[in-house]
Amino acid sequence: GPEPPDDTLVRAIQALPPKYREVIILYYYQEWRAWEIAQRLHVPVSTVTVRLSRARGLLRERLKGWYYEQE
Repeated sequence: GPEPPDDTLVRAIQALPPKYREVIILYYYQEWRAWEIAQRLHVPVSTVTVRLSRARGLLRERLKGWYYEQE
């Protein structure tokens, strides 16, 4: 059947380094708060927010062409 529209995003997330993929999935898909992720991973909240920020940056780079095509 046809691929779901977010398949490109899913593939981009799967291609992230594990420490970035983990926080993106927990934050956006499991809807955990940053402090909950920090507790689970035993890292400071600042580490979680930095990883989320870097992960978003990597996804933006990888999906640049894809986003423009959607418009």
